[in-house]
Amino acid sequence: MTRLYFLCFVVAVVMAAFFVGQSVGNLRCRERIAVDNINNNETVMQKIGGINAETYHTGTDDIRRILREQYTIAD
Repeated sequence: MTRLYFLCFVVAVVMAAFFVGQSVGNLRCRERIAVDNINNNETVMQKIGGINAETYHTGTDDIRRILREQYTIAD
């Protein structure tokens, strides 16, 4: 009878280790995906910042404003 209890205990420990390992793996995967998303967002923001800086330094925003003021649909 003690062998049966010992076998049940071993099976329970193995199953618990499996489920704990599975949950730890899921958490690590979510963490990795979150870090990748943050890095992608930072890259996009840097590109947008570079594009906006280039636009403001070339004066195209001023050209657009002047053209809107001088010409309308009626003209």
